[in-house]
Amino acid sequence: MNKPCDTCAFGKAGAALEPHNHLKALICSLGPRPFACHHARDGHEIDWHGHKGLLSFALLPRNQRRICAGWQREVAKRAKAGYFKGPYKAIRRAVADAALEELVVFTDRKTSRSGKGHAKTKLWRMMRFLCRRDIGPLRIPL
Repeated sequence: MNKPCDTCAFGKAGAALEPHNHLKALICSLGPRPFACHHARDGHEIDWHGHKGLLSFALLPRNQRRICAGWQREVAKRAKAGYFKGPYKAIRRAVADAALEELVVFTDRKTSRSGKGHAKTKLWRMMRFLCRRDIGPLRIPL
C-alpha cells in the first residue's frame, strides 16, 4: 500500500482540515466508496462520484487515476475491525452514495435554508448508520 501524501484528506493537515473534504472522506471510507487521490489538484476535475464525475475520472490518463492511499489505509482498518462483514456491503455503499448526494445538497449555495435543514437531518441519520459496525438490525435510512 502506498504512503498517504502530506495533504491527504485522511491525514492531519491540508485537505483534512477542510470540513467538506473531511466529511466526504469519512463517508467514502465507511461506504466503502473509492476516493480518488487529490494530491496537487483542487479535486473538482477528479471528483468522480455521480454520473458526470465518473466519466471525467475515466478520461484521465491512466497514470493520473490514483486511489487515495489514506482511503486505502482507513478501509483496511475498518475491514479488519469487521465493518464490511456479511452481506451488508452493498447496503453500506447505497447509504454512502445517498450521503454523498445529501452532502452536495447541503453544501450547495443555491439550496434554501429549509432544504439545507432537510439535507442535514438526512445526512446525520445516514452518518449514524454508517458509523455503526453491525448494521444488520438497523433500519436503512434511505
